[in-house]
Amino acid sequence: MASVDSDALEAARLAAIEESGWGRPFKLFQPHNAAFWVYVLVVVAGALSFGRYLSAGLPAYRQALIVAVVFVAIYTVPFWLFIRHNDRYEREPAKLALVGFVWGALAATFALALSANQAILDLYAKAFGQAWVHDWGPALTAPFVEELSKGAGIVLLIVLAPQLVRSAYDGLILGAFVGLGFEVLEDLFYAFNGAAAQFGANQTGEALTILALRGVTGLFSHALYSALFGMGLVWFLGRPNEPRRRMRGLAFMLAAVLAHGSWDAAAALGRGTVAGSLLVALASAVFGVAVLLIGVRWAATRERIWMRDLMAPELERGVITAAELDALSGRRKERKAYIKAGKGYRNHRVARHVLHAATDLAEEIARAGGADNDRVLHARAELARVRGS
Repeated sequence: MASVDSDALEAARLAAIEESGWGRPFKLFQPHNAAFWVYVLVVVAGALSFGRYLSAGLPAYRQALIVAVVFVAIYTVPFWLFIRHNDRYEREPAKLALVGFVWGALAATFALALSANQAILDLYAKAFGQAWVHDWGPALTAPFVEELSKGAGIVLLIVLAPQLVRSAYDGLILGAFVGLGFEVLEDLFYAFNGAAAQFGANQTGEALTILALRGVTGLFSHALYSALFGMGLVWFLGRPNEPRRRMRGLAFMLAAVLAHGSWDAAAALGRGTVAGSLLVALASAVFGVAVLLIGVRWAATRERIWMRDLMAPELERGVITAAELDALSGRRKERKAYIKAGKGYRNHRVARHVLHAATDLAEEIARAGGADNDRVLHARAELARVRGS
């Protein structure tokens, strides 16, 4: 009977690996895939546009730009790590995340959104006047243009990596990386413009002020909007193991546009007052985060099932405990309950390390296709060592 149970657990593990695509590598160079050439051409166009933009003012604003690039590079790292940390089941391949980041940074910004935004704003100015454009133009332009520009990148990632983008949770994480790339280049764009507007007076200070402000608000900006949009897009399109839910998907994509638009319209909605603007911005951030938390709860359901099926044989072998399996395949509250079950800071720290080591083991098992290779055996030994520490 035990053998039958073991065979069933192993079969469920193999099915989870196949359905989820966990452990499979990502290869960008796909010359027979039209999506590859679309990606390359649009990214190159964005890079050339960005290069022309910088070269026009680089001699005059070189110092401000160098400081801005260093500042952005420093604060991009914790944002990147924050997204990776919240990819808590099976981490997206770093190369795939980087490809998404580059699309957001170069293609969505300088190849698509920048020119489209300006063209629409010009039409608005002719139809409604400059005063109206100042109040409402950005809020009724950027959310649509920019979310669609970033969303196009997510569609390309799905076509380039159909075996890796299998759930709405994948869309959430990859959308966040695309949004982070957009946010980084947009911050540089605003910092560069701010420095240029000083006409030689304290250009570096102006650039740093803009970057600091945008860095503080960055958690509630493009990474958040694109996470919502990417999650909704996968639901809207459907995947082999993620049933198509068009109304839900459309609702989440519209929520991204609404959160983005209300943030951009904070000054107009707040009637031009500082208190009113801050209140609208706060409401926009709360709305975006609330929708994200609801989405994460729904989107992670399939990931949790795959994780449980993947690691259940390790429970039978005694490699992990039932509490650890519940924490690995559970929600945030299950993870917190496991971590806090032990008394004292040291036990809490060890529990966190155990979960990290168990996640690494799951990753190695998926990469090995369910087999026991040297990397899997090492990961099991490392998990035992961490628990014993």
